[in-house]
Amino acid sequence: MKLRKTTGLLMFAALALGCVHNRVRTADAGEDDAGVFIEAGVEGSGPSRVNGETKVLFGTQVTNYVDLDANGVVTAFSWTMPLATVSGVPETTTADFVAAVGVPEALTKQTVVLGLDYSFLPKGHAPPGVYDIPHWEWHIFGMPEPVFETIDCSNENVPSQDDLPSNYVYLPYPFVLVCVPRQGGVHVYDQTAPEFNRERFTKAFALTVYAGQFASIEPKVSRDVLLARKSFSMPAPVMKTLRRSTPTLYPSKLDAVYDQASDAYTFTLSAFKSVQ
Repeated sequence: MKLRKTTGLLMFAALALGCVHNRVRTADAGEDDAGVFIEAGVEGSGPSRVNGETKVLFGTQVTNYVDLDANGVVTAFSWTMPLATVSGVPETTTADFVAAVGVPEALTKQTVVLGLDYSFLPKGHAPPGVYDIPHWEWHIFGMPEPVFETIDCSNENVPSQDDLPSNYVYLPYPFVLVCVPRQGGVHVYDQTAPEFNRERFTKAFALTVYAGQFASIEPKVSRDVLLARKSFSMPAPVMKTLRRSTPTLYPSKLDAVYDQASDAYTFTLSAFKSVQ
């Protein structure tokens, strides 16, 4: 399946819709901390946890980690979201902010997840009237970060509709198959989501695809929902097929648990399924 021919206007359309995010160096938000990596326990020694990189975003540390079962198999991938980070964004901020963080090697070897970034969009993004409010997103890369960040929309192939999760579609024209450079390529949305049915966006998932391949899982939550300090859960969209030679683990559930003592959320992807 190919992108709709637009006589070279794909980039223009993305710009006009406000979809192109400018990546801001993490130094603009705070100093990076060195990544912390802990070796997993010996197979059969019991469940263990492997930490990813820790960084400072807007004055507060964020981190991520994976949980492994007694056989060393990934059972969950988590990242932290302190409310101090949410509140730490200056009110005068108008540019989109994106910061990638390193994830544990066990995650990249066993699952579809190859990376993670934190993104804040102070004005939201297209479509208008849907996602154009301040919100945070997390790109869960399905391709290496350097590849994800250099997507230039020159490849017009996208997966077949039959490969996508149930209810997920390419948006109707004029949004259909508009490719977003450096932010995952073509976005795919759940047509049954409240925000596409005359309700205001609060929390949601999107998928991105590029060059005929799965590119990322993209949970997104409005700033107001995060500041409400309430836990929530959502099913994660699972591709019906990745069209790969070997199966890989793919998460099917997201839990966002708010902890009052630390005034922070822990977002956890779990319920991994084998997808090929």
